[in-house]
This record gives sequence, C-alpha cells and structure tokens, in this order.
Amino acid sequence: MGRKQICLVGCGTIGRMHAKHLSDHADLYFYSRSKASAEAFLSTFGGKGVFEDYKSVLSDAAIDAVVIASPPEVHEEQV
Repeated sequence: MGRKQICLVGCGTIGRMHAKHLSDHADLYFYSRSKASAEAFLSTFGGKGVFEDYKSVLSDAAIDAVVIASPPEVHEEQV
C-alpha cells in the first residue's frame, strides 16, 4: 500500500505540529488562506504541493485525508 496523500488545511502553529508528525509517514499537501504560508510549509516539510483554494482540496480525488488545522472559527464551514 502506498503512502497516503494528506492535505493540511491551515499553516500556523497547529498545522506545523501536524506537519512535523506526518511528514515521514505521508505525502503532504498544504492549503492556507495565505498562499505564502502554504508555500513556506511546502518548502519546510518537503511536501508535494499547494492548493490555491479550499474547494480544490475537497474535489481532488488523489487526496486521501484532510487535517483541519485552521482557526476554530472556520472549522464548521470547512467540515
């Protein structure tokens, strides 16, 4: 079985914690309201890509799982 394709949504403090724990076990993709933040995570954690918008994350059939690490006030909408 191949490595899972996981997208981290939210590239702040909590996202960093998850990225550190997952980077050796999955291929990571990143999405953040700030594209610069997502690109910084891509560079730091050796991920596979960055998404430009949240709906693209959900519609990409290659993504196996999404980790929501965004601010709590947007969780309901994202879920």
